[in-house]
Amino acid sequence: MPTLPYAMLFKNGNPKTDHAAQFSAFLKGAVEFHCYVAFASDNGVDGIWNDLELALEAGMTARFVVGLDFYQTHPGALDSLKSLVDYYKGRVSLHISGEGRKFIFHPKVYVFKYEDGTCRVVIGSANLTHGGFSGNHEISLFYEFETGEEDAKLLRQLERMFQTLQSSGEIVPATDELIAEYDEKFRYYALHRRAAELRAKAACQQAKSKPVASTKPYLDDLRAVLELMQNDDSQDGFDSQKSLRSSSRHEARKILDRIRTSTGLTSQAFLQLYEGLVCKPIHAWHSGNLHRRRKTLSEGYSEIQDALKHLDKNIKLDTTAGDAYEMLLTYLQGTGQVGPNVMTEILHTYDSTRFAIVNKNSVSGMTMAHFKSFPASPSKKTFNAKRYQDFCTKAESIREGLGLKDFTELDALFNYAYW
Repeated sequence: MPTLPYAMLFKNGNPKTDHAAQFSAFLKGAVEFHCYVAFASDNGVDGIWNDLELALEAGMTARFVVGLDFYQTHPGALDSLKSLVDYYKGRVSLHISGEGRKFIFHPKVYVFKYEDGTCRVVIGSANLTHGGFSGNHEISLFYEFETGEEDAKLLRQLERMFQTLQSSGEIVPATDELIAEYDEKFRYYALHRRAAELRAKAACQQAKSKPVASTKPYLDDLRAVLELMQNDDSQDGFDSQKSLRSSSRHEARKILDRIRTSTGLTSQAFLQLYEGLVCKPIHAWHSGNLHRRRKTLSEGYSEIQDALKHLDKNIKLDTTAGDAYEMLLTYLQGTGQVGPNVMTEILHTYDSTRFAIVNKNSVSGMTMAHFKSFPASPSKKTFNAKRYQDFCTKAESIREGLGLKDFTELDALFNYAYW
């Protein structure tokens, strides 16, 4: 250990000073972690997720303050951090930019405190994003000291900054409602920023002024997204996604059949199979964040296997979407971490022409079509068989209106529109 206080520069591209590698090491043994960033992304949170969970399980407390300016922060990143707040009650906090803020929240500060009285602070240009931690040219000053020294005044200054921001309303505690509100604004900004600023303003204004549809979808915005997607020659484009998702669905069916037919299935064996559905590089299902809490989900492996056996035996060509959903819900009502996203991914794997996928992405796509009766964060409490039937009926009207082949193509479009 170097003589304290100790300072150096971090910069990406060098394994010894790369932000991602250093943060992984810093979280181990930390008793407090403070994170003040302008932007956070899904892949940025993913990059520290495993180390963060291990540290929290070991007793660490954490504070996250994340800016929402410019709509660069991903709603999914906020959802993930909020899940930690809910799970580790009283030990994790999340604050976001206040609606009435006067100034842009733009710091990038990370604080790690340890039981032996030492503290590590990283201040620089790196946001909580993949680019900030690994991909971009970023430089930060790393400073290590003992909290009993005069240098500890830095921690007091940071604490005063936090208290001032909170008391002035520049930052506020994150709630599910505030995140959902930000989520909707984020999607419109992200989509129409790519299409062009004038088109974005016109489309957002049009979406606000049109009445909520009852049976016929409003398709102008989704047609615009579909055009963008069809002209996108990247792996996110329509042709690439159509091919990828077709092969993914076939792979997913093989995995589900292995889970269903396995004798002497254990939680660990189930987890290994399930990871083929939700973890990269295979990633046979495309709903986001399913890889998180997969270990908790695997504790209900026997209920999931029984549900698959019942579904495979009883599903028919004339089985409605609502009835199929009820088959799974009967077995999985009490199984933790199994929500509408997992259940509808299973149904969609069985038949992509009848069963639509329900997750935040698809609900937001339905909202773009002015079908606004579905909860932004679907759960087993808010999504019953009747609601799923209604969801599939309305999704079918969108699919048909856009000339898409099946719900696989529609889900790819919804995902593209969301991001």
